[in-house]
Amino acid sequence: KQWYQRRVRDYMDYRRELQGFRNHVNLIRCSLTHINLAGDDPVFGRPQWLVVSRVDGNSISPDHVSRVFSAFGDVSVREMNGGCLVALPSIGMSAGVLVEMEGHEVYRVTRYESGSGEWISFTSVSVVVVSVGCVVGFLLRRYFN
Repeated sequence: KQWYQRRVRDYMDYRRELQGFRNHVNLIRCSLTHINLAGDDPVFGRPQWLVVSRVDGNSISPDHVSRVFSAFGDVSVREMNGGCLVALPSIGMSAGVLVEMEGHEVYRVTRYESGSGEWISFTSVSVVVVSVGCVVGFLLRRYFN
């Protein structure tokens, strides 16, 4: 039998292992998925947001849309002009929802067109998240150097 002694990891072990991720920031639910503070940003692709409305033109609540679309997986829903804006975690799921909901008798699901006023508020949130990420990256860089 061989007995192995486990060594407690120290700060330098973590620093060495995380070196490959230096200056990289992961952005959850933003148009960009990652940014690289020290070079070119990686190629990205997010699923396009979907707009859900009722076929009869009546308004629909975000809670209701969340319950209905939770069958497809994790979704984020926001109210928008009597309908709802839905963010999905993957391009495949977005495509699947469009196919599944095509011709639905109650709901109309379409791709979100970025020309509306709602885009400004989503862009503002994205700018804030990226700004916070840059500040955190800057502070971490100063701390690790």
